Amino acid sequence: MVNKILSYLYKFRRDGQFHDLTPLINENRNDLSEVEVDDMALDGLIETHHESAFEEPHISGEDKPFLARITDKGIFYLEGDQKFLSIIEAIEHQRLLHFAYTHTNGRHEDILLAPYIYGRDSEDRPVVWGQLPNADNEHHRFLLEHAVIADSPLDTFEVDHNMKLSQPRDIEVIAQVAYGPVKY
Repeated sequence: MVNKILSYLYKFRRDGQFHDLTPLINENRNDLSEVEVDDMALDGLIETHHESAFEEPHISGEDKPFLARITDKGIFYLEGDQKFLSIIEAIEHQRLLHFAYTHTNGRHEDILLAPYIYGRDSEDRPVVWGQLPNADNEHHRFLLEHAVIADSPLDTFEVDHNMKLSQPRDIEVIAQVAYGPVKY
């Protein structure tokens, strides 16, 4: 699941205009709300523009536009380090992610990961979290500043119950796999 608001506004990132989010919110009523938009504005990811009732009284039966635009912080948040698109695509299509990783102790490792979450940790660093498809199916988090994304293989993975249960709570989610019906 991708942050639909940021992804939508990202398409208009350089025009400087405010764009109406009402159709997007109405189309995704179960996933999106005006509260989420306001929270993103408070975080500085987007700017919103609301006309007060004193500026222009609302006419009953007429939808009032809910205007927003992405900020530079929102653009950086989405783009990460140009690794964003590769990671999002791997998450959306449940494909294994292949990358070279340098650990903090200098050790280099070739990683094949079933990515479940792309987001930011409590120190505002971009991270990807997922499962190593080995015998133990270990769950790991990787800092993107230490990763170099390679061409991802076309191999896919299935979401499992343990992965959902072990999801870290300190990652602010930008994108995650769709946790639908899972196999136990």
